[in-house]
Order: sequence, then structure tokens, then C-alpha cells
Amino acid sequence: MKEFCRHEKGASKSLMVLVGKEKTLKKNSLRISIILLFCLFVSGNGYAQGEQYYTKSDPWVYTITHKIVLSNPSQEEIRDISVTLPLMDTNQPVYQELLGEELSPWPDQIIRSKTGTRQGVFHIPVLRPGEKIVLQQRYGVKNFAIEYKIDPEQVSSDYAGYQGIDPKYLQPETKIESNHPLIVNYTRDAVKNETNPLLMAQKLFADINLFMTYKEGINANKGALNAIRTGEGNCEDYTDLFVAAARAVGIPARWKSGYLYLPKEYNAPPYIREDGSLDITLMRHTWPEIYLPEIGWVVLDPTYTYTVQSGKKQEKVVDWNKFGKIESSSRHIFFSYGSHDDGFIECKRRSGDPQPDVDFSESLVFGNNVFPFRDASTHWAKDSIMFLTTGYPIRILGGYGDGLFGPNDYITRAQLAAMLNRVLSLDYHVGKPQFSDITPGYWGYADIAAVKGAGIVAGFPDGTFKPERYVSRAELAVMLDRSFDLPYPAAGITFKDLKQPGFSWADASIVTLAGNGIAGGYKGGLFKPEKPVTRAEVAVFLSRILNGTFRAKVH
Repeated sequence: MKEFCRHEKGASKSLMVLVGKEKTLKKNSLRISIILLFCLFVSGNGYAQGEQYYTKSDPWVYTITHKIVLSNPSQEEIRDISVTLPLMDTNQPVYQELLGEELSPWPDQIIRSKTGTRQGVFHIPVLRPGEKIVLQQRYGVKNFAIEYKIDPEQVSSDYAGYQGIDPKYLQPETKIESNHPLIVNYTRDAVKNETNPLLMAQKLFADINLFMTYKEGINANKGALNAIRTGEGNCEDYTDLFVAAARAVGIPARWKSGYLYLPKEYNAPPYIREDGSLDITLMRHTWPEIYLPEIGWVVLDPTYTYTVQSGKKQEKVVDWNKFGKIESSSRHIFFSYGSHDDGFIECKRRSGDPQPDVDFSESLVFGNNVFPFRDASTHWAKDSIMFLTTGYPIRILGGYGDGLFGPNDYITRAQLAAMLNRVLSLDYHVGKPQFSDITPGYWGYADIAAVKGAGIVAGFPDGTFKPERYVSRAELAVMLDRSFDLPYPAAGITFKDLKQPGFSWADASIVTLAGNGIAGGYKGGLFKPEKPVTRAEVAVFLSRILNGTFRAKVH
């Protein structure tokens, strides 16, 4: 039998934290005042959408670190410890990209909770008296400002064709009492006879924005029903009420949690630590998003409020810059989709054993300091892999999931075609690949069609492409030579195994790559053109082509 303790994700000592902002207009001048908004920290899942309805701008790159320290202050051993904690969701919103994650140690299991939250499970056999164990998670993210441009006429009121939407985003849950008569009636009064989902959402946004008053205290973190009764709460309550109201009128809606970073305001203590990092415990925030037919998920933040003051009279004004828009001045850094029950660190141990101390801290630094693949962290090609996954304007290489890259795995012809297509941004609308073994249903169909249309690859005499066949060093040399039009070296480059039967067709390309510092050889002056090439080798060759600082010296 096990006992457990639950710690709110944020700290075992300090649970309530800052986020949010209130703006005040005073006659002809704008006075911006920051208010402390205290939020909890939760999690969930997401879906993709069409980019034609929004524009992204001003990307900023951050590294977020979560650190959990388990310690045993007692004089007895604590045995059979199981720790479950939320992880950043790999399914990111359109305004953020996950560049990589380092989980140290790697969890024994990565699971999804019943509500879809991504969680790591760690098993610790024994924690001895005075012993400490550190569980650290680091995430590299690229975060954008975003603005949606949506005409209501583009939005259908028919959700029937969107079967991929999780039904839970229309159902009541803890603190989101969307079926309660008070919320149903409030929602009906707010939207009146409107049926367009976008216009209904705007009416709800405006009504909640004006109806609610931001306030900490006894009415904070109590949920939608309490918010409708009291008109008070923090960012959690604003989000709960909006999500409940949207679901009540048939609009799929969900929580998003993470951090609200205001660059101009959070530039000194207590936000800046002595080591220069940002203490993002003080920046936690919760906000909602809705799903619109034809559009996808749209972000909004009803917690913001304008107050217009003229003389002794004050009036609230809806801040429409927070509907379908994230400004560069208020970065919404996503961590997870969620529910109220998923923002905890659960620490179970054997029944009767002492309870461990759990201390949690979180911080942010600028730039990406995360290497995303645990099986290549000490590999000789690590720098090239890092460049092609996070350092190039587009992500050229990906992994297998669970922090694995497979650096020593051989690469197939289809995989190489996909990489070259990403690098070169070839035209997907070329003719058919015209290979008997490549059909429109094959995952690499468009990539193979593109590289064939560009004259980079050819097939075999029997009319096949053999997409799952491993690429030889000779084939790689020819494909890269054709792709990047490299200059032929003047002289002095040779390998003993050039003019090898069956591979001499690649000699000129081999010499070209070697002469440009892209390809090297093996001991004894050999190139080994017949040898299958690994994912790590492809990463090195491509990084040397795309960034001259990686190139080898040519002797």
C-alpha cells in the first residue's frame, strides 16, 4: 500500500503567483498599471489548423527549466517512491514551437492523464536519510506574436464535419460547470440570437471582460459557477467562466496554461535573479482558446481590462487586442492544455514511510540551450544535429520521439528526399514521381516527386525508386552535388577507391564534396562509396553545406 502527497506545480511553499495586466485610460493619456494576478498551473492536448487566417511575427527563443528536488529530512529510509509531474505538451499551439526538451533523468514512463495532460512518471526505489534527488526538465521554445484576421462570413456554424475535436471540449468538468442553469442562462443572455460561433465568442469575451473584476482572496480559483455568482476572481476564474460559457453554446473551448512575460515590466528584481535568469514562478498564467470551423484554435485572454476614467467616473472598456491576438509586448508562453486536476506533482511512497520534502523552482533564460536527443548528447555529430534541429531557420531533422534521434541508424532514400525538399523548399506541385513503387498514399510521395522534378534523384532501370533502401555514400555525394551546385575543386583531391566498379559514376561528386570541405574519408585514403550513410553523417554533410563554420579543412 502506498501513501501520497500532492504538491501544486509551482512550489511546495509558495503556491500563488503573479500574472496579468490592467490598463487605465485617463482622459487623453494612457496610464498602464500592472496588477498581480495569481494563477494555478495545469495541462492538456491540441490540434493543428490552417495558417491562412493568421500571421506570426517577432519570434523570441527561450529555455524554460523546471527543477524538482526530493529530499529526505527524516532518519528513516523512504521506499518505493513514485513521482508523477506535468511535462510540457509536445503538441504546441500555432504561436509556439518546441525546439527540444532535456528530461534529466528521463522518466521511467511518459503518459497522458485521463484529461490528456502529458506527464512523466519517475520510480525511486529508496531515498536514504539526508539524501536528495533532482528531477530537472528543460525546454527550448520559439514563441511568436500572432494576429488572426477572420471574417465572420468565413466561419461556419456547423461543427458536424469536425470529428477530430475531442468531445471533452464541449463537456462540463470540475470548475467548468457549463451545464449549470446559471451559466446556461447567463450565456443565452450574452449571445442573444447570435448563431455564428465567432460572433458568439466575441459577445462572451466582451461580456465576461466587463462583468468580471480581477480580485484575489476568497473568490479566487473557485471556478465558473462561483465567478458568475460573485463577478470576482483571478485569471483561472476568467478562463473557467469563458470556457464554460463557450461550451454552453456549443463552441469547443479549452484551458491553456503557461507564463505571461511582459518584457518591459519584468526587467528587474524580483523577476530577475542574481544569475540573470527570470523567475517565472511569478509569471504563471491561464487563458482560454476556442475552436472555430474552417479556422482552427483561436487564442484569447479575457483577463485584461481597460478602465476609462473621466473625473470621478470609471468605466470598463473591452480590450479587443486580446481577442485573436498576442502582442509582442505580452508574450504568452505556452506549457500545457489542461484541467484543474492535472497541475500537481504527485509523490507516492510506501505506506508508513516518512513523507519526502518536495521543492520546485522554475526559470527562463533567453536563447535555446536545450539539446533535444538523449541518445546523441555525447555523439561526435552533436553540434551538426543541434544546428539542423534548432539552429537553422527551418527544422530539417527530427527525432523518433521520447528524446531519441538514432544517430547511427542508416538513412533511407525517402528520408533523404524529405530532408532535401525541406532544405531547398522545392515545388510540391510537380508531376507524379513516375515510379512504380511510389503511390500517392506513400508518406514521402510529395517529397520524392519534388526532388525528382528538380533533377536531384533518379530511379532504377526497373522503374522503381526503392524508397526504403539505404543511401550509400556515393548516392549521397551525387544528390548533394546536384542539390547545391558546388564548385569543382581545382586539383589535389583523390581517394584510393575512386573508379571503383559500380560506383565510378559518383567520382566527380565525391571529389566535389571533399574539395569543398563537406565530405571526408577513412584511414588509408579511402572514401568507401558503397558504405550506407547514417543519420549523423547526413547531419554533418548538410550542416557543412549550410553553414561554412562546420566545414572541414581541405588539405
